[in-house]
Amino acid sequence: MMRMNKISFDGAKRAMSSSNISRVSGSKSIKIPEMIRLSEKLSIMKREVTVGLFKQVMKGYNVIGNNADGLKAILDDPSRTEDTLHYVSLNDAREFAVRLSKQTGRKFRVQRNMEWLQSKKYISGTGWTWTETKDGVAFHILRSLDMTDEFNSSLPKERDYNYAIRLVEDLA
Repeated sequence: MMRMNKISFDGAKRAMSSSNISRVSGSKSIKIPEMIRLSEKLSIMKREVTVGLFKQVMKGYNVIGNNADGLKAILDDPSRTEDTLHYVSLNDAREFAVRLSKQTGRKFRVQRNMEWLQSKKYISGTGWTWTETKDGVAFHILRSLDMTDEFNSSLPKERDYNYAIRLVEDLA
């Protein structure tokens, strides 16, 4: 049985400014979404990743998988920049975290299931976001704030359109 550590919220949520901008190679900068501080060592994105942020971070990324056509269509639509990114696979989410970390010098990763469960009253969004177990090897769960006690068990073609990314940042 795996032991999960509880996250302390120290009372009310503590938000980090959404104007947190990390400098990257010259004039290029990445605006990190608003982060909710869960503890001294951890914060989580309040909302899901937008199309614009994904495009900025993932330049040159080759989208593959059963959701590739939907994701490519969203990425190719200039009117969707501020929309929540959907059609994202777990591999897309992991690669996004790796690239965002390298480009900002910070430590981002896919949220763990227990982190999502303990932060759900402080976060917002409508997508099914990927979560992982602590070891991240073989177990992942899709979570939605609209259906907090259920897993997404519908057929892939009926649910892929709503897969999104929410990352956590390891602060220490």
